[in-house]
Amino acid sequence: EEEEDEEEEEEEEEEEEEEEGEEEEEEEEEEEEEEEEEEEEEEEEEEEEEEEEEEEEEEEEEEEEEEEEEEEEEEEEEEEAEEEEGEEEVATHEH
Repeated sequence: EEEEDEEEEEEEEEEEEEEEGEEEEEEEEEEEEEEEEEEEEEEEEEEEEEEEEEEEEEEEEEEEEEEEEEEEEEEEEEEEAEEEEGEEEVATHEH
């Protein structure tokens, strides 16, 4: 009987060890999955940040272009005004 008891105890211990090993494996797998998810989230965040930066740069470029266009228009208007003044002066001198 003692031998049978010992065998049963050994079997129980082996089963416990196996269960513990399985639990550890499951935990490791879960940890790995969590790490992968975190990495994916980080990558997504980085991509979003890059997209935002690109959008900001594009907006800045557009603003600069608009400003340049406005400046050019102002210059043209000034030139036209000067020409008109010159013509008026000529007209007044003729009279």
